Amino acid sequence: MNSPSCLARWVPAFGAIRRGACLAAAAALAGCAPSDPAARTAEVKDAGPAIVPLRTILLQENPHAFVGHPAQLAIDSATGDLFVADMFGKRILQFTRDGALKRELGGVTDKGGHLRGLFDIVLHGSSVLAVDEKHHELSSYALATGDLEERRPFRQLQPNMFSGPGSVVWTGGFDAAQHSMLSSWDLATDRRTTIVPMSRELEGRKAWRSTWAAMATYWADSMLVSLSASNSLFIMTLDGTVLETVTIPVRRRRGVPESLLRQEGISSRDIQNGISQLFAFHRLGDGSVVLVFLENTIGAERSDWTTRLWISLINLDLHRACVDTPLEIASVSMPFPAFRADTLFVLTQDVSEGAGKSVVRAFRTDPARCAWLPTTRGGTGTEPQ
Repeated sequence: MNSPSCLARWVPAFGAIRRGACLAAAAALAGCAPSDPAARTAEVKDAGPAIVPLRTILLQENPHAFVGHPAQLAIDSATGDLFVADMFGKRILQFTRDGALKRELGGVTDKGGHLRGLFDIVLHGSSVLAVDEKHHELSSYALATGDLEERRPFRQLQPNMFSGPGSVVWTGGFDAAQHSMLSSWDLATDRRTTIVPMSRELEGRKAWRSTWAAMATYWADSMLVSLSASNSLFIMTLDGTVLETVTIPVRRRRGVPESLLRQEGISSRDIQNGISQLFAFHRLGDGSVVLVFLENTIGAERSDWTTRLWISLINLDLHRACVDTPLEIASVSMPFPAFRADTLFVLTQDVSEGAGKSVVRAFRTDPARCAWLPTTRGGTGTEPQ
């Protein structure tokens, strides 16, 4: 453990960094390295992936186009353009890969395509899809021009959206009418199919519902699915049959304790303070999967809130994992991760650049120092739990 003097020197210099924790990099500072040789050995034994900073992109906002309340980050794989969902302005701001403002989609000046609300965005084929959870609409904008293509109704509550194969998108959220946690939506035919029904554990447990969201990504001829408040990933057929379950080791992050899952009458705040949620995942060029976990600490006051990200890797065959490297970022808002090829980007409103300045930081995960741990493999079924 780090000494109080280490904490006392480190934390005041970064006022917005979560209290009670030194950054992993602080161990390199004089006097901050663990004095106990056994502690140093344990750190090496359980070493997670190294997180290598690549560059910092300051988004060039102005008084008419600024990120008031970031809700999502998406990146064009071809150009590197950055798309930022601004929940406050009900618009999408598009920046170049170097941070120059390129255009605004769905804002008040977009007379034909003005958004009435905004929760999530995803780049799918040649379109930018914007989800309005308040009015249950999906708006589609042309990726090349920013022009509105179409609007259509969308029934799920607070959906998260993921690009699937062809004209299919996957939507993760609670559809009470269909008892669905993850659905397939073919935008060409408008056919919607439940892939993951609402977990039996969540029926009647409303405090968990906003936490236990489903996520999905394409995996060869199948899909990789996660329930964010779970320690497992699921390889599934495209129609929802579980082929295999992979449980990820937990070393430093909170994970999802079984005792918390069984606790009755738990509040949403206690859930947030007790778990780490899978926030994003992405398949790298070598076939391994990088996982980004989110941990919130929420105090008695609404403003007393801090966030930490944890980074883990799973190898190509999903048999081994390199887990739990902390990524500490000073931010006055929720950080949002996104990927382009093998690079992790994180959107923050960074105090080091001045209050309210939106910054995207790029990182590379390096497995060279990894201490690989075995994952736990599970069986098949019709419903992930």
